[in-house]
Amino acid sequence: MRTNGKNVRVRRTIGLEKHMLQTERLILRPWEESDAEALFEYAKDPAVGTPAGWPPHQSFEESREILRRVLMRDETFAVCRKEDNRAIGSISLKRDTDLTFGADERELGYWLAKPFWGQGLMPEAAKELIRYGFEELGLSRIWAGYYDGNSKSRRVQEKCGFRYQSTDTGIDVPLMHETRTGHTNVLTREEWLRQGKKHPLIGVTALYDAELESLWMMPAYLERIREAGGTPILLPMTADESEIAQLVSVLDGILFAGGQDVSPALYETTDETGTVQPCPQRDAFEPTLLRLALKKDLPVFGICRGLQLINACCGGDLYQDLPLQRPSDVCHRQERPYTDPVHTVTLTADGGLRALLGTETLAVNSCHHQAIRTLAPGFRATAITPDGLMEAIEKPDAPFVWAVQWHPEMLSQSDAASRKLFERFVQACRERANRA
Repeated sequence: MRTNGKNVRVRRTIGLEKHMLQTERLILRPWEESDAEALFEYAKDPAVGTPAGWPPHQSFEESREILRRVLMRDETFAVCRKEDNRAIGSISLKRDTDLTFGADERELGYWLAKPFWGQGLMPEAAKELIRYGFEELGLSRIWAGYYDGNSKSRRVQEKCGFRYQSTDTGIDVPLMHETRTGHTNVLTREEWLRQGKKHPLIGVTALYDAELESLWMMPAYLERIREAGGTPILLPMTADESEIAQLVSVLDGILFAGGQDVSPALYETTDETGTVQPCPQRDAFEPTLLRLALKKDLPVFGICRGLQLINACCGGDLYQDLPLQRPSDVCHRQERPYTDPVHTVTLTADGGLRALLGTETLAVNSCHHQAIRTLAPGFRATAITPDGLMEAIEKPDAPFVWAVQWHPEMLSQSDAASRKLFERFVQACRERANRA
């Protein structure tokens, strides 16, 4: 519940796309006309609607009309138990067109039938819808509220981590023909990422400066991991397998960063062009790191060289010099700044990227000398350039092994797709950490 400056409830909304969500015990799905009977059974109880600001339903016909007019909107979900898929409540993430909301903010609303109170069902449903809002819709903030005296609604918000924002008196509740005092709470994405969640420890492969004989790192890799709720750690370079195994044993995921060319020796061939510039130190360290990470089912995310390394070490091969071996009008090595995209990729219908981002095409930046020529067995391409290069891959039978040829860490901080990509990786690392 949110109010504007005149203490009038904001009710204008625009819809979200239809979606179905699941928790351990519940299904959240769009309302259907066949739910009218269940709606009337529970909504006629004064204990259900009155605390939320709406009167009990008086007839089946009234429930059916409210179902059609109010609940069968894309932003509202029926809360159902898995055993019978029967509606026992409602939950929504509504976006206000009033200026009190930002474009990436929503309001959480909910009610639950009285026979199901005290079982923890509404916090369970709310936590899943909050996850959906932050992870899949890219929201920055979710609001929620309750009227004075509605302790059950207050406890749901407390269990979900909302913090107090304000109290308003004299709020008009038109359906009840009265005014009330209301309390508004808020939850930001950053707060949600930190609440009750283990910060996964994520190893990042370092870049190597041969002239200075030193390791270094572009801060953007680390910043994107931190923003998504992970703790990044720059990995040392070693060829000692026992040391690498010890690293893998304490990590929750690994990001293979960009950098120098991958040595052709890693895919059992030689330099065909005379232009390959490998890094012996990285080529001695990273293949073993990858092999042990895959053996332990650690989440793995590759960027630029990272994609090429994963493909080469898993049985594929590379174009060693794109301009020489595969000339194209598509720009694959742009000039600075790298924060701007220079071409698009098409996301494959069966790939995780398309499912995550909900789009068929994506604008990306591009700065690479090599690329995938033959895809490694057991992998599938998830993004293709206009000239036919595979620029994103995944290993479907692994918990999370994704790689992209572009540099999402360098794209603008406002780029929602890049943010979601890092959040998806860190979430996989968090799930791994919580299982360990």
